[in-house]
Amino acid sequence: MENMENKKKKTGRPKGIHTPIKYLTEKERKRAIAQSKTKYMLNKEWICDACNHDYKLAGKTKHLKRKKHKDNVKKNIMKKIIDITHNK
Repeated sequence: MENMENKKKKTGRPKGIHTPIKYLTEKERKRAIAQSKTKYMLNKEWICDACNHDYKLAGKTKHLKRKKHKDNVKKNIMKKIIDITHNK
């Protein structure tokens, strides 16, 4: 019994649950929320319809600027035009 009385009770939140972060201003809070959202979004996958390839969302803008992607878009447009003219 004495051992139990000597031991301190654990107080606080269980392991893995963190206390909410307090910010000084609303601007800081919004910036932190935006950063956490972008961190999450960077790992999401995105599929390019023109190239039929999947990329991380972080590389989307880089991919859209590449010459290979632009060439694929032009090819797809030409294929659609040819299909439309042949189907008439």
